[in-house]
Amino acid sequence: MNEDKLPTGIHNAFLFQALNAVSFNIALGSPLILFARDLGASASVIGLLGGLTALLSTLQLVAVPLGERWGWRNLMLRGWSGRVGTLLFLATIPLTVSLVPPVVSVAMLVGCMVVFNAIRGFAAGAWIPMIASVVPRAIRGRYLTIDRAFQAVAAVLSFALTGTLLSLNLGLVTFAIVFGLSFASGAASLYFLNRVPYVLPTREAMVENANVGFADVLKDGPFMRLITYSFLVQIVFAATTPFAIVFSGNVLGVPSEALVWLSAASSVLGMLALAVMRRRVDVRGSKPLLRYAFIWWVVLFVLWTVLAVARPAFGAPLAVAILAIHGFFAAIYDLAATRLLMNMAYDRNGSARFLTLQSVIVNLGGGLAPILWGLAIDSLGRVTTNPFGWFFAAQLAIVGVAGFTLWRLREPVMDNRH
Repeated sequence: MNEDKLPTGIHNAFLFQALNAVSFNIALGSPLILFARDLGASASVIGLLGGLTALLSTLQLVAVPLGERWGWRNLMLRGWSGRVGTLLFLATIPLTVSLVPPVVSVAMLVGCMVVFNAIRGFAAGAWIPMIASVVPRAIRGRYLTIDRAFQAVAAVLSFALTGTLLSLNLGLVTFAIVFGLSFASGAASLYFLNRVPYVLPTREAMVENANVGFADVLKDGPFMRLITYSFLVQIVFAATTPFAIVFSGNVLGVPSEALVWLSAASSVLGMLALAVMRRRVDVRGSKPLLRYAFIWWVVLFVLWTVLAVARPAFGAPLAVAILAIHGFFAAIYDLAATRLLMNMAYDRNGSARFLTLQSVIVNLGGGLAPILWGLAIDSLGRVTTNPFGWFFAAQLAIVGVAGFTLWRLREPVMDNRH
């Protein structure tokens, strides 16, 4: 394998990711949160919807042995096919709202997303082993920047179309059309997923991997520091994203269609970040980029706290700017963290267990965070007029703890050599 050249057929992975991004940015992004809000869902329910994806990623623990036996691509195909099927049901829910009580509509939405995320969680751990098997270590940063760029373009298109549809004021029928688009793009992505290159592990490698248990991962100090840092970050942002949308719309008065367009603008800035960092990440390493993202997070939560406490007259425009700019640094963090994870976990015996345990622990925290914070915001709303102020201040404190963990995180020197 040429260590400086992307493998033949890898364009199928990029096209799969692009179509998949259209699908999940609708099914799991701001359109889902806005639909739930229009149904009258409480903060607790919105928190549950925001946390399901991460929480049900724990099913990867069950899927690892199957993935090693079936092959990672087969596991992905089975999981993603079932996941796409649930989106067809999601598209019908907005059409039934006038026929059933609101509480039933909310229950149907939650039930659909539980099934969707359970199937997704079962199969999601197959993607990195599948891709890492064909992408050389020295150019994984290059691969990830192209991969994320395809996803960002797809996200812009999906949010732009969604924002346009919402501005037509067609009512809840708009969400049926939008979720139908999510189903169609997800179905189309399966064609390219089946053509993504993949190298089957040798029988010797399978035996060696099977001899590595999850307890061995817990004893690996450097890797556990990476897990701890990722866990803290996930706790913060799994809860921040849905409630920042709710706060901006309900408290600051930012219109729903504007919030969707902001998601598109955020993705555009994410593309800019990838263009800036494309040639740097494989040379400089991941940790410098993680520091850039951390500095922004401190600024971010200071601003959110000020907006929630002071409610200045320029609050809505500032919230718009914050939501857009965040995409730039979110892309930097995702690029750096994913590259570091691939390089620390994949090229070793038992790599699937390293990747799975990291995903499960991190997503468990990320899944519980929005649910618990949704309950907390509902409870605080009964005793204070400013529950979001307390929420953002607490998030800032967690970011401070994450900063200490980042300082202790060590990136292997070999990861910085091209």
